[in-house]
Amino acid sequence: MTLIVCADHGTPVPRSDYLYTPVVAVAGLCSDPTKLASTGGRDAEAIILHLGEFDLGFVQGAIGDTGVDPLSVPIVALGDMPSLDQMEILAAGAAARHATFDSTHREHAKIRWPESVWRSRFFSLSAPQCVGVPWIDRSLCSAGHGCRLCAATCPASALECGPGGVAHDVDACVACGICITTCPTAATANPTIAEDQVSAQIRAMVDTAADAIGIEFRCRDAQPRLPVDGWFPVEVPCTGMLTIGWLIAPLVLGAGAVAAPTCGESGCSIGNDDILAPRRSTARKLLDGAGLPTAMVRDRAGDSIPKAIGNDAAHRLGSFRDAEVFLALADITHTADGSLSSETACTGIVRIDASTCTLCEECIPVCPSGALTLEQFGGIIEISFDPFACIGCATCVDTCPETEGDAITLDHRFDAAELMIGSRVLVSAPMSPLKMDRDTIELSITLDRLQPTPGPHHADTVDLAAHR
Repeated sequence: MTLIVCADHGTPVPRSDYLYTPVVAVAGLCSDPTKLASTGGRDAEAIILHLGEFDLGFVQGAIGDTGVDPLSVPIVALGDMPSLDQMEILAAGAAARHATFDSTHREHAKIRWPESVWRSRFFSLSAPQCVGVPWIDRSLCSAGHGCRLCAATCPASALECGPGGVAHDVDACVACGICITTCPTAATANPTIAEDQVSAQIRAMVDTAADAIGIEFRCRDAQPRLPVDGWFPVEVPCTGMLTIGWLIAPLVLGAGAVAAPTCGESGCSIGNDDILAPRRSTARKLLDGAGLPTAMVRDRAGDSIPKAIGNDAAHRLGSFRDAEVFLALADITHTADGSLSSETACTGIVRIDASTCTLCEECIPVCPSGALTLEQFGGIIEISFDPFACIGCATCVDTCPETEGDAITLDHRFDAAELMIGSRVLVSAPMSPLKMDRDTIELSITLDRLQPTPGPHHADTVDLAAHR
């Protein structure tokens, strides 16, 4: 593996012994990416170039010519001339992101052609770019059980759920990443924007920096601008994909602050402002409830960076899910009683009213995250709920036939105490010994609910159903 740096303008070259990887400086690389093949650029793990001096499509083509997947190589664009320390922080992050890259297949790639060009610019045509797009693993997808979350949140209407699963219109897809952070089963994935890649990149930059740093999430298509001192970019397809967990995760990983401009604020053309803005607001409320400065989550990079609160060694994140990140934040800040209601939260607390629930089990197969489970043992049937797994989708509420009795309710809330309790039984009842076969299990609780329904004239009918 090799880190490649364009040596023009006196660019500081990161030290190989510091990064534990070979570093090659190549003069004129921005203007002639083909030099990768002849100057030690094979098997590149990251490339550092100068903003406005290279064409991304040509660089990707040059990477591909060396036999390397162009989507696997992070390309860092320098807006101005960084110090050696800043350069090494950027390089460490890019190398760590590459190290956690898995692999792509043709299903993960989309060619994006240059925009129409005026005749005066005919001789400065850009090369087509390769963009990573999501792919749905049908073996993990819950669409067959009624999950429609990815299709419902896709801003380009590129996903359609049907009996055979999810159909993906690659031509319509804008590769914004929203379906990735929405999918509760990790069935929708894009290898170029995996959680472990972003986590590794942030951790590497935090560990390399001597002082607290800020992390700025940037849309892939954001307008380029000079970086702010102390802030380091992390590219995502679109900041509209950032959940509350993604916004707070860098703080748990050791960053001092996080910035996430909306599309409108950064110049990205996708336009997912209405998704990100309320999530930033909720993230700030969570920080305030934990006794932390709300300025640790910002609209954009700038001003001083607070002291870091995170300790990744003690609070290793397995994922950026809202519940897991919130629980880590509560642990760090010792706010185990923290609670916040939020309609933007991808978490929730489900309750079942035992007096109206008939244990029909309709809610079990439609729960896409497996937060609701059913067990049968010793003549007893139980429905359990794990708040740590709940994503607050309300599919269980929409499916429940006992809507008038509010048999199932969902509270969109971050609640540290509930999360720490973990899985619990919500309702249980004995199974009727009168009828139990492979296709049907009659529950005594169901028969009890039916007793008052038909009225006195049909009481014999219920009795017959129980004893047939």
